[in-house]
Amino acid sequence: MFSLPRKYEEQPVSYVAQTGVVGWEVLIPIADWSRKTVSVCAATGSLLTILLKDVLSSQSFDCKSFFRCHLSRVPSPVNALQHRRLERALRRAAPGFSEPKITFGERFAVVVAEANQVQEFELGWLSSYDDTFLIAVEAGLTPLEMSQALGAVTLPLDVRAISGLLTAHNSFVVLRAFEEEVQSVFQVICDPSTANSVTMALDEMGVRRAANRVAASMAIGAIPRKEAQKSSDS
Repeated sequence: MFSLPRKYEEQPVSYVAQTGVVGWEVLIPIADWSRKTVSVCAATGSLLTILLKDVLSSQSFDCKSFFRCHLSRVPSPVNALQHRRLERALRRAAPGFSEPKITFGERFAVVVAEANQVQEFELGWLSSYDDTFLIAVEAGLTPLEMSQALGAVTLPLDVRAISGLLTAHNSFVVLRAFEEEVQSVFQVICDPSTANSVTMALDEMGVRRAANRVAASMAIGAIPRKEAQKSSDS
């Protein structure tokens, strides 16, 4: 049986698996028994980037096509010069991804770039931009087809919007990232089978499993124990 090296056993990383569509930035999840959310915490963004690359390239993770998707609000009215400037700004290529394909709609622009080298991916290109996420699929979609699938998404891209997207496209796997002052986090929101493959990969790599979000942060030293006790009591 294939086994991953336990390279993270002594590293400040931890994860928690929860049922439903769970946002790291909100306390109330979307109750959806057909979805699970795996949240992974690390003490630094650089460590989390390495771990995310290992998860995405592991044999237990079935999805092999990845799209960086960004939804940008379009000001109204917008003249031709403003339109060209916005398009130029949106066309910046992220490391490890092809040149973005941009589709302008009435409410927002959909920017989609397909990954061509996962190992060059940088977390900041996901965490530093509002309404930006990765979508993983097994295979077969083009950037244009992905743009069309995102045309009905509502902004802001919160847990409610993600839940609606996954209801409409059951096979999508959504990955989002946050970089906070004391920790960095990425989340995988998907069907239970894919979530199990992700947790299996994390377990094999030696990432500690926590019972809840506070425990996951405590495990990497991100929350002082007194503060964590207050959080669990409230």
